[in-house]
This record gives sequence, C-alpha cells and structure tokens, in this order.
Amino acid sequence: MSLRSFVIAFLCLALGWAGSVNSATAQPIAKPAKADKMVRVTYPVGDLLVQTANPEQQARADILVRVIIETVAPNSWKEAGGTGAVQFFPFGTTLVVYQRTEVQTEIAALLAELRLHAFGERLPMPREGGAEEQAIPEPKKRSDVKQRAIEQRMRQPINFQLKEMPLTRAMEDLAEIAGVPIVLDLKAIKDARISLDAPITFKASDIDMKTALNLMLRDFDLAFVIENEALLITTKSGGSLFRKTYDVADLINVMTRFDGKAKAESLKDFIQDNVAQKSWESMGGNGTVQYFPKEKILIVNQGGEVHEEIELLLATIRKMYDPYVEIDSRVVLISAKTAKHFRKTLAQQGKSVDVIDGGKSSALVCIDDAQLLELLKLAQTDRVAQVMQAPKTSFLNGQTLKVGVPESISDGMQFEYKPVVSPDRRSVRVAMTFAQWTTADSVRRSTRAAKSFNLPDGRTLAWDFGETTDRHHMFLFVTSRVRVQEEGERVFLGESPPIPR
Repeated sequence: MSLRSFVIAFLCLALGWAGSVNSATAQPIAKPAKADKMVRVTYPVGDLLVQTANPEQQARADILVRVIIETVAPNSWKEAGGTGAVQFFPFGTTLVVYQRTEVQTEIAALLAELRLHAFGERLPMPREGGAEEQAIPEPKKRSDVKQRAIEQRMRQPINFQLKEMPLTRAMEDLAEIAGVPIVLDLKAIKDARISLDAPITFKASDIDMKTALNLMLRDFDLAFVIENEALLITTKSGGSLFRKTYDVADLINVMTRFDGKAKAESLKDFIQDNVAQKSWESMGGNGTVQYFPKEKILIVNQGGEVHEEIELLLATIRKMYDPYVEIDSRVVLISAKTAKHFRKTLAQQGKSVDVIDGGKSSALVCIDDAQLLELLKLAQTDRVAQVMQAPKTSFLNGQTLKVGVPESISDGMQFEYKPVVSPDRRSVRVAMTFAQWTTADSVRRSTRAAKSFNLPDGRTLAWDFGETTDRHHMFLFVTSRVRVQEEGERVFLGESPPIPR
C-alpha cells in the first residue's frame, strides 16, 4: 500500500467513514500553468466532518488539517518555516487555505479522493482565487445598493481613450463613460504634490474597469476605493491609510445563532490572521480594526490593497452561509389496508437512500413531489388517517435546530435536524432525530429514532416505521430543498443593475 493510500485509510478510520481504499480509482487533476503563485482557496468540508447526529466536529477538523499539512507539500507550511497557511472556519465548516496553486491542486485532489472513498462519489473542485484571480462574490446582504452596483460595474469591460488629458478632466470623462460617480481626494493628492493638471494618455480596449483604473493610476502613485456611493481617487503609498466601514451585522447574526454568543472578536481575529498579517498594530504595523457592537460594524484603518483583501475575505465568508436548506416534515398515521398500498407504491417507485449510519434499508426510500402528492391523496381516502405537519423550517448550512412541542405536552412530536449541503449543492446530508408520543389513560406511548442520510435536493425521504402500539401504521416524510440567497438577490436586482443616478 502506498503512503497516500495509507493516509487515506487512516483518515477514513479516524473520521468513522465506511468504504474501501483504492487510490487507483482517483483520476489525476491537471496542474495550473502558474504553479508558483500564492492564492487563497476556500474548501467546504462539512460533508467530510458531519457524519452523525452528534459529530465531534472540531476533533475531526484537527485531524483533517493535520493530514493536509503533513502529507501535501510538508515543507511549504508555516509550521515548517514556509508561507502556506490553513485555518478551519467552524461556522461555515470550511477550510481557508493560502498556498501556491500547485499545492492547492494537490489539496483539492486529496479532498476529492477522500470523498470518493467515503461516499463513493466525485464532486467538483472548488474555484481557485486570491485577490487577483477571483472576482469578489456578491455579498449575501448589502444595504447600499449603489455600492453594490459600482462594485459590479468595476468587474465589467470598458472601452475608452485618453490623450494628453489633465487628471481632473480625465476623471470627469471617465465618470461619464462608465456611469460611475468619481471623486478626487483633492487634499491627499495635493499633499502628495501630485499635479491635478498632469497629462494622462491611456487606452482601454475591452478590459474590466478595475484593471484599467489600476493601470492608468499606477504611474501617478494613485489608487481608488469605493466610498460614500462614489469611486474615490486617492494616494497610494506604504504609509497612506484610510478608514473604511464594513457592515457585518448579517455575519454576526448568523454566527451568533450557532452557539448563542457574539462572534465579533472571532471575526476580527480571522481578518487579522488571514489578511496582510504584518500590517496590523499587533504585529508592529499601523493598521487597526475596531468593532462597534451596537451598530454591528467594523471600522478598519488600512491601505487600499488591504481593504480589497478584506472585502474579498468577508464576501467569501458570506458565501459560506449562502446556501441554506428548507426542510418540510410530515407524519402520516394510516390503517393497515392503506399502509399496504403505501408500501406497494414505495417499493415500485421509491429509490434507495444512502443511510450513513446503517447502510441500505428497505424501510427508507426517496420519492419525488408527484409521488408524495399521490400518497397524501391516498391517505385522505382513509377514514382513520392522521396527517401531522411540522412547520417548514429554514436552516443555515450546518446549523442544528429543534422543531416541535416540548415533551411535557401529553401528545406531540419533535424533530432535530442538522443539514449540510454538498459542495455541488445537489444533495443534503441530514442528521436527524425524531420523537412522537401520545398519552392515553395516563400511559405514554412513544416512537423514537435517529438517522443520518444523504438526500438529493428536492426529493422526499419516505420512512416506514411499521405498526405502532395503537394499531396505526406510521410513515415519516422529510423533504429537503437547497436554497441560494445570492440567486434570489440577482433575480431581484437583475444580472447587471444600472448605476443609480
């Protein structure tokens, strides 16, 4: 057995996966052309960490991080004196890795191989991208529509030509061509002794506006930043810092929902650990970051390039929370005669379900919406049928929630779910516990169960519990759907929203 196969076998055992190890089944992944470039890549790993209803997530993450550091380019990590870094972000069950592109390819191949052995499926590799390679994803929430529109315009191609044109006039013409308000930071420019009448000659032909501006302003030691609903042209130097406000209320709210505690300090530390580490006060630099809890904002004093990195990092974190899951559950109690028809329909039309902690089971199959509707209509013809619907609930990716009534109530049911969306968003891995009880003549009868299963997006789990103590036959139906906030926002705003005037 090769060293790689041994590592995968050890990891599968440590994380409690089933499946055989055969590294020959993994297909090689082509290496990118620029192998020496440092990029930041986020890897969703929730599906590798969440396997049971009560997973030891942090311990599993530590194992995964250690195996990556010790088996993929071991000498390139900080721990060995290199520049590479990997950090586990628990709120989105994601690894954030800063490494060379060739090392990122090896990590992606290792994770793909682990998924192949653990689940028998090959999932697509995540996108690569650092500040220079990956366009900033649309944030999940953004109160300032104008700022969002300007950010999108900066990523769109532009064509213009300037010939021996003064700086002030050039910016006025560019603002009219691009449809973006552009403002000169006159004080900073004058303090830097840069002439406002300095001539500019430049031609942009079908390149994105951000690249064009960077190239055009480079010779003047100027930079730009989106501020106060406009594009601010200001100075760019090693000691030139400016303040920028980041609204992080959406991130603090979702992070707080995971364990009931505010995570502002964790977010601050995460930014300082992953963006220009040596530029912060704690490392001897001049950059600062302050959090204001009442407004839920971060005020950062940094240089222009660092602000771009922070924007990218916050957008990446928002991307972790972008997919959410809607779960709809029903408990159906029917007579033996109707149950016979249910089982016949499920045997003929149902498809097997990947049950993580119990293998395949004929009692659990998945069906589509039309088949579910057919069964519910059949239940309506049964005089003794009871259909109990749990509230439809939305879950953050990886969030655990309980739905139902307290067990102090004489009759009721209770669900606990922890759904994790697969990286390709085609399925949901659900760790679920279920309890249903009734009380008659001071005697309580209950049914309890726990399962972890992989359910394709939009399909319904049909779970046959058989005959209950009151001679009813019970079936549980659980439907999961993956929703993406970003897609909804794009529909609302349009793919290319105009710049508001």
